Amino acid sequence: MYILDSILILSVLVSTLYWLVLFIKISLFKETISYANFGICSILMSAKNEAQNLKNYLPQLLKQKDFKQLVVMNDYSDDTTAQVLQSMSKENDKLFSFTPSKDLPGKKWALSEGVQYCTSDHILLTDADCYPVSDNWASIMASKINNGTELVLGYGPLEKTSGLLNAFARYETVITAVQYFGFSLFNKPYMGVGRNMAFTKKLFRATNGYSGHEHIPSGDDDLFVQDARKLTDIQICLDPESFMYSRAPQDLKSYIRQKKRHIATSTSYTSLHKILLSVHPFFHLIAAVTSVVLLTMGHLKIIAGVWLIRWLLLMIMAYLPFKRLAGIDLIKWIPLLDILLVGYYIYFGWSALNRKHASW
Repeated sequence: MYILDSILILSVLVSTLYWLVLFIKISLFKETISYANFGICSILMSAKNEAQNLKNYLPQLLKQKDFKQLVVMNDYSDDTTAQVLQSMSKENDKLFSFTPSKDLPGKKWALSEGVQYCTSDHILLTDADCYPVSDNWASIMASKINNGTELVLGYGPLEKTSGLLNAFARYETVITAVQYFGFSLFNKPYMGVGRNMAFTKKLFRATNGYSGHEHIPSGDDDLFVQDARKLTDIQICLDPESFMYSRAPQDLKSYIRQKKRHIATSTSYTSLHKILLSVHPFFHLIAAVTSVVLLTMGHLKIIAGVWLIRWLLLMIMAYLPFKRLAGIDLIKWIPLLDILLVGYYIYFGWSALNRKHASW
């Protein structure tokens, strides 16, 4: 009995400290606000059957104050994407659309050729289903690139709607950001999000683009960061005017499909990052299993005490990082979402081990 109690306390302690360290790192980060000079960057995206999203969101991108061009790679769409781009490009001389030379799974080939069409050395990467929260997005992200930094990691929160799925999807997005921003601040960057990232064409060429992992359909963002971290300093951007929003999955099936695709990339991370990123899932699952066993034995007090202390600490320390990452309304739901995270780890951990489950 003593052994089980000790395992529970130790596992909850380690998994809690994991988040507290990252929360503190994000909370203490001081953002330097600056703006780039007019017209120094190119905005790049790949679009496949995104006609409606392009109608909705391209106008907001084209309102950015500081950018040279917006390059859209129409990746063999079979809807009206081509017509939408043709019509909009007639109305805006900064919008250019091209078709990749090959029709391959994923976005890597399209984006690789898109980089070559960008006339600026500073490139801002985004997706067709996203929109910037302000007209300063391009300026702020591009301003982070300097002589020592050729890669900038931005943030892409999800829109807030109603329902448990939306709350969990947003929560998972926030804690994932806490991890990749926090690890970057500890000089151990491992990923970014393709809907909000800035880099130089020089760096892209130096890493040979996506050639080292072109056989993997996903990972145009994560694996590029893995390659680039060896060649340049990496900055993060938490300026709220630089956020790039997107809609959350509308149903569980869409969410599962999206996460499987993303998690498939994690098997290609470095051994160090795999170990570091497995710390919380491992101890969180051990704590959950031990709690269930102790619960069957009637040890409710030790279980309640340990978990309540954990949730209280997380809710207090999450205030600043969650506020910075547009998730402050989620803090009160941390106990419930923390429990749901157990199921998330079990299901998607199995999917990561079974690569056939993570098709594009």
